Amino acid sequence: MGRARLLRIPATAFCVGLGIVLAWWAVTSMGQPDVAAYDAAAARLRAGEPLYAPGSMNVADVYRYAPWFAALWSVIGSRLLLLVTSLAAVAYVAWRARRAWPVNVLLIGALLGSVSDGNVQPFLVASLVWSRDRWTGPAWAAIAASIKAVPAAFALVYLGRRQWRRFALFAVVGALAVAPMLAYDLAAYPTDAGERTILWGTPLYLPVVAAGIVGTLVVARTRYAWLAAAALAIVALPRFWPYDLSWLLVALVPADVPRVVPAAAPVADRDASSPAPMTSVP
Repeated sequence: MGRARLLRIPATAFCVGLGIVLAWWAVTSMGQPDVAAYDAAAARLRAGEPLYAPGSMNVADVYRYAPWFAALWSVIGSRLLLLVTSLAAVAYVAWRARRAWPVNVLLIGALLGSVSDGNVQPFLVASLVWSRDRWTGPAWAAIAASIKAVPAAFALVYLGRRQWRRFALFAVVGALAVAPMLAYDLAAYPTDAGERTILWGTPLYLPVVAAGIVGTLVVARTRYAWLAAAALAIVALPRFWPYDLSWLLVALVPADVPRVVPAAAPVADRDASSPAPMTSVP
């Protein structure tokens, strides 16, 4: 048995074991505390009160997202609907990341923790996984960034690849999503990271994030582009929860491969014994 295989055994055991523990914790502690923030924000929005109320960063009911989410929640907000659709989002991501064994077990277990908390993380990860290789990817990244700022790291891949139109789409959609925040009093917007910070508030935060930005731009044309962006999204977080590791799932899913179908052509222009030429379609 080779050394690499010997190292793979404990690594697999660690990922699978910790993933199961995280999943079990998510199932046994299902309480959806983050929904309180959505309910309170929707209530303040309907009552015409300040959307961003003061509060401790360690309290789950502090609202930090763009106004559009509070408006949407005021219309369709439901704990049961959130639970069912979150589980569906996790199932989709798990299916897409099924080849990333055994790391996928750990990350899916972590993502289930956000379902337990009633957080919107499953939708953000699922939308990025679904759209990453589509032309709508920048728009979905912008929407995710309007809820949690760190998905903006994925837009650096477009910038590093000089995909100007894609980056412009991200910028435009992002501006439209967050601009309504200016209509509200931001004096009470919570910026303190509380007790669950990694680097936020330390002298290392800006140098590490700056290095992550440069690194993502440098490797943007390589296969490590999305992994670098996901790592940057994690280290740039003001507050860290285990489910934040699920940003890595955006990088671990395989690229969408276009389907290949026979191209249509007049029979008279092609020898009957020759096969139809192949072309790719989105």
